[in-house]
Amino acid sequence: VASIVFASGQVKEVVVTSEPDEIRGELIVAHVVLADGATLDRLKRFCGAEMPRYMQPGRIAVHDALPRTSSGKHDPKQLAGAKAAQ
Repeated sequence: VASIVFASGQVKEVVVTSEPDEIRGELIVAHVVLADGATLDRLKRFCGAEMPRYMQPGRIAVHDALPRTSSGKHDPKQLAGAKAAQ
């Protein structure tokens, strides 16, 4: 999922996590930093065209920056439950 979201050209960074969902069981969440000039609408349309429905993020959270560990890798644990612009 992350590689397809990144291939859209609409994001600088992406981390994909999941969160509990009453209907689906698990909800795919894409945490992204949008690229310059990118829009959330274009990203959503790309995902809809390029991924089967079951792979599409149920939520896309837009961040100014994604958290990193002390070694510089993305830290998905810090994103758990993170609320950002959607």
